[in-house]
Amino acid sequence: MGREADEIIIQRLRAALLIIAAGTIFSSVLYPGGYNFLKEPLSALGGIKTFDGLRDNSASRITFSITCITAGIVLVSAMPAAHKKSILLMGTGLLLLPFPHDLFRLAHQIASGLAVAGAYFYCTAYLHHSRREHFTQALFQLIILTYAALHITGSGFREEFQTLALGSIILVLTGSVMPSFRGKKISPTHGEEV
Repeated sequence: MGREADEIIIQRLRAALLIIAAGTIFSSVLYPGGYNFLKEPLSALGGIKTFDGLRDNSASRITFSITCITAGIVLVSAMPAAHKKSILLMGTGLLLLPFPHDLFRLAHQIASGLAVAGAYFYCTAYLHHSRREHFTQALFQLIILTYAALHITGSGFREEFQTLALGSIILVLTGSVMPSFRGKKISPTHGEEV
């Protein structure tokens, strides 16, 4: 994969991140009763009902679905030029994520797993190739793997920890598509300046 493919990945990932940020903010504004990023899972924005199960969530759900599908299309459309499996996983997961968690639980969990796994693999490769210090890589791994363990075990802390885990992923993804502090862009696949 060459520099042209890396640039396509960076452009598509940047666009997808902007779509997800705007859509998440808009969905949270439309969420009945106010959405709490620290207490409710992100999936609540796309639920049939609010997380407490008491109110209809149509406006937020529609916005969440449009956001996920649009960001998924942007990522998957990078594939002809950039055969990066992590981007394909992330995009496929986003395309399937609109299955509401409170109606199609298994489908939603699979979609979430694909999107988060794709983001995790991309972030891990980026941190490795960009030669970030070992502490950053270790901290990222600790946060994500702890969240995965809490989620698998059904811990009551998983919603609260999701904010930290998704924040870590977003921080690394954003760092991978923005110029570094030295004014350079690091190739997500080669660790060299683009």
